[in-house]
Amino acid sequence: MAGPVTNSANLVTNGLFTVTVDFGGAVWNGVTNWLQIGVETNGGTGFTPLNPRQEVTPAPYAIFAEGANAAGLSGTLPMSSLSGTYGGALNLSNGGNLFTGNGTGLTNVNATALDGLAAAGFWQLGGNTNVPTGSNVIGTLNNQFLDVRVSNVRVMRLRLFTDGQGLYTNAPNVIGGSSVNLTAPNVVGATIAGGGGNGTNGNSLVNEVSADFGTIGGGANNSAGSQGATVCGGIGNTANNVYAVVSGGLSNNASGVNSFIGGGLGNDATFNYATVGGGSGNTASSEASTVGGGLNNSAAGFFGYVTVGGGFANTASGAGSFIGGGGVDGSIFSGNNSQDAATTIGGGLGNSIPIGGTYAVIGGGYFNTNSGNSAVIGGGSDNIISASGTYAFIGGGTGNSATNEFATVAGGTGNTAYGLNATVGGGWGNNASGNGATIAGGGSFGDGNTASGQFSTVGGGTQNNAYLGYARINSKFKPGAESIWQSPAVQV
Repeated sequence: MAGPVTNSANLVTNGLFTVTVDFGGAVWNGVTNWLQIGVETNGGTGFTPLNPRQEVTPAPYAIFAEGANAAGLSGTLPMSSLSGTYGGALNLSNGGNLFTGNGTGLTNVNATALDGLAAAGFWQLGGNTNVPTGSNVIGTLNNQFLDVRVSNVRVMRLRLFTDGQGLYTNAPNVIGGSSVNLTAPNVVGATIAGGGGNGTNGNSLVNEVSADFGTIGGGANNSAGSQGATVCGGIGNTANNVYAVVSGGLSNNASGVNSFIGGGLGNDATFNYATVGGGSGNTASSEASTVGGGLNNSAAGFFGYVTVGGGFANTASGAGSFIGGGGVDGSIFSGNNSQDAATTIGGGLGNSIPIGGTYAVIGGGYFNTNSGNSAVIGGGSDNIISASGTYAFIGGGTGNSATNEFATVAGGTGNTAYGLNATVGGGWGNNASGNGATIAGGGSFGDGNTASGQFSTVGGGTQNNAYLGYARINSKFKPGAESIWQSPAVQV
């Protein structure tokens, strides 16, 4: 292949010598070479070959690894040539170098570039500085979920779909909290901020949004089941109509359009625009009806706009009817009940405005009944205005009744204004039965005054009877006597 190369006058000691031989670089081309050595003594006439020839092995041939191309340093090295441990520095400066394998054995790696990107071009655990806007993203570039995990459990999921009807685009779903939380297929714009989880009894407390743009703020076992519906938190709450809202609490149900429940326990807003502020067991089941709070109250009726401010076991069912509060639920006492349109019960307990008492009012007290159109009972107890008592009035007291139009009982006990425009100012057991009759007061248990004549008057006393028209009795104190006078006569 090359040579011969002659080296004369070499020092030989006990048969050992060292010679530097240079055959040039052309012969070191990666093939196996053999070195033929010949020797002669001083003044000899020719070289004597040594036998056998010496193979030039990789150790003295280490300027290139065996199998490499001496000219271009390219080619594939046999696996046997790269086995073992290499302790020196290795610099691979060619960008075409490729690494395959999982790299599990690599340690102490300081990457200044990945996939052609400098260190500032990928997200680092220690954070990035001077990040330009626009093209720098974290996420997926195709239609796949993006999950965030903690302790290898999903705590956040982002996804972007088109809704089933194709009405919305670019409306991602944000699903935070427990991995059991979910949105229904083809739902867009949904948000679950957090909450949810698995109970130790094996039950999953799932927060679920099943309509476009529904929202659940947190809590557990909550459901937003219609477009734009919202459950802010709590447990077991449901907002199942368009734009319905439950702020919190436990087991509340807002199922009317734009209905609202502020919180509490077991409340229902089941009609459009209905509102329950809080409390427990309250129901707003007519349009635009309201229950402010309390316990077991009902704002019902077909025509709506019914209000119960609070209290206990009150029911308002007439259109535009109102109960401010009060009421007691039990075997003896009961809540207030307002059944006709535009009626009002301010409070108390057991007060009732039945059908027919349109625009009727009971200010308070207990067990008062007002059936008269536009009639008023101010308070007291067990007072009654009958259905014929249109515009009648009872101020208070107990056991009083007004049974004709414009009849008035100001107060007292057991008084009756029976005649048209009849008036009893007070007292006990008095009866103004004549039209326009007046009894100012007086009377006693079983001995009340009577004004049965038209426009007759009894000023007071007891057992007086003005039964002729326009008769006037100022007073009478003698039991058992009867005074009958025709106007303008007066008995004192």
